[in-house]
Amino acid sequence: NMKLLLGLILVLCLFSAQSQNIYNPGTTVMIKDWIIFKIKDIVVPDIMEEFKQIKLPDTGYNETHYELMAYDMETDIVPLEGKNIDVITDEAQNTLTVTVHGATVSFHGNAMARFYFLHAHGECTISATIDTISFTVAPKLRVDGAKNAIDYDLKDFDFKAGEIKFTKLTIGFIPESILEFLANNIIKACTFIFNELSGILDTIIVKVVDKYKYAVPDTIEIPGTKFSASLSFPNVPGLKADRIELPIDGTIFITSEGYDPKKDDKSLIPAYNRDDNNNLQVHLHEYVINTALVALQKEGTTLLVNSELLKPLNLPVDILTTTYIGHLFPGTICAFGKDQPMTFTVGIKQHDDTSIHFSNGKVHGELIPILNFFVGTEAAFSFDIKLTFDIDVTFTVRDKEAVVTGKVNTLSLTNPNFTPSKVTKSDLPDIINKFEPIAATAATNAINNILAVGVPIPIVNLFKQIFAVDLESVFVKMSDQYMEASFTVDIHA
Repeated sequence: NMKLLLGLILVLCLFSAQSQNIYNPGTTVMIKDWIIFKIKDIVVPDIMEEFKQIKLPDTGYNETHYELMAYDMETDIVPLEGKNIDVITDEAQNTLTVTVHGATVSFHGNAMARFYFLHAHGECTISATIDTISFTVAPKLRVDGAKNAIDYDLKDFDFKAGEIKFTKLTIGFIPESILEFLANNIIKACTFIFNELSGILDTIIVKVVDKYKYAVPDTIEIPGTKFSASLSFPNVPGLKADRIELPIDGTIFITSEGYDPKKDDKSLIPAYNRDDNNNLQVHLHEYVINTALVALQKEGTTLLVNSELLKPLNLPVDILTTTYIGHLFPGTICAFGKDQPMTFTVGIKQHDDTSIHFSNGKVHGELIPILNFFVGTEAAFSFDIKLTFDIDVTFTVRDKEAVVTGKVNTLSLTNPNFTPSKVTKSDLPDIINKFEPIAATAATNAINNILAVGVPIPIVNLFKQIFAVDLESVFVKMSDQYMEASFTVDIHA
């Protein structure tokens, strides 16, 4: 589902995919600082946890009159703090380097000492500090047929040793001077600890990083519909100094027909808005909306509209009754009587010029909505009309809810068509054809009255299912050929 998919953004940040067919994305997701926190909070601690698997063999120092043994050693890691971890991106190389410094590995176990004929047992702790551990993650191309496959390179492993010392050595009555002499000789023999760590460092890191390498699908089905969205990567994700920029194809298509990523002529989305203080930005190209319109038309998908669905519009009257609809289609009252509740389905009629476009602060386009009216389960009639429109659009947050307001600048109504069912005829198409300017003005005024109040939009609810979204910081606007949406999200969530 979408929540799981977005939960894998950390993975996608590290392990990018592309095919040789590089093209402009339909959607770009940008997350500021989030990847740095997740690497520090999840990946690096997991790597350090793997060091606990290192088993220090029994070791000791033995002379004729002296002996010291450390045995049954268990490994522990001193928890790291944020200041011990650096995550640095190289924008020119599109790589990410992780450096851990000042880490401490401790070995706790039993100890035995012999001084001439005297034997004693106790406990010991050997601590090994590591000056630095570092490695680099580089996005990498791996072509898998027509699809994009995830791959990466881990390289530039580096390990710099620090100090090894006994931090605890308690063995009964053996004099400290003797224990110190024996311990120093053991420490000299313990340099193999660093050799052991250095030798398996790359294996440990690869093991941990691979744990987060999910099989990200090329597509994902949109729940409750016959449609899917393409999640193919048109290019390598960009690793920037303060953010990750994740390009996604975004094409909406009919699931049963399938889809292979391909080049198209859509424009490049501006990658990042530096004037936006929110830490999650999503740029959606109008191309994605138009692929959805094509799929909706081909499949004949409709949305059921009833009085309950219209409640958020705060209309002064319930318009979905035979009495109200009868003002436009008088035959409705004749066929069903007064004050009967109605519903309708709305779909999009197939038409070559169907499209929606974005420009600065505007939505404009052309489409033919088709409305199928019902009383109960009985079909009343259908009506479709070609709309050509230009609308100013503004997004705001009101009462913890995202709302769109705006103003219709131009609206034309052409090619009205009435299809009879129980209601057998209507003069409305002829009236619109003869008095289109008057009809368009009336429709414009009705829409503007609704837009003046504001229409709630579901975009924030979608992101609330994925992130802890600060609704006070929602920012949505229309720009040239794309929509920009951004939020403040809890990067620790």
